[in-house]
Amino acid sequence: SYDALNQRVAFYDETFGSHHGANAEKYYHLIYLFKEGVSYKIDLETKKCVKAPSGKFNGWGIPSNSTFETEYILGGPGAGIEAMEWSDRTPTKKEAWIGQYTQKDCYPMRMIWLEPSDFKRSSTLSLYDMVQGIVSPRMFIPPPECASASDNLDTGRSSGDARLGRLGSFF
Repeated sequence: SYDALNQRVAFYDETFGSHHGANAEKYYHLIYLFKEGVSYKIDLETKKCVKAPSGKFNGWGIPSNSTFETEYILGGPGAGIEAMEWSDRTPTKKEAWIGQYTQKDCYPMRMIWLEPSDFKRSSTLSLYDMVQGIVSPRMFIPPPECASASDNLDTGRSSGDARLGRLGSFF
């Protein structure tokens, strides 16, 4: 769920790979409350909640200083979606962010954050089954486990998962 007006984002995240053990998968509920300056990462299996700074809210629109890269059609003949791609690339800097949006109504479809020093730390956020409006406002309410969450707000850094803080700086 994405709420630009109240500057909050909540979604489920799936991570997988060797950093969790052989072919292991982990599932999280991530909540970013930017006006409050706090984010929560809830492990859906263990119910462990980690509280950290939210980072800066930047919205999911196309930033005004973005570079138009290309446009294309996703899908087959007569059943495609017209899309356009933007990035933060400049003549003197490689891109660290790539955004794909629908041509009609400019809905975000995918955002990619590239970590030039360590490609394994790059992140992709794919958006699908989108609806207009907030279907489940409860997504933004931290569960009771978070009342006693480890508080990492004073360090300015998230604990355990570097992506939590890094993604927050892009929303």
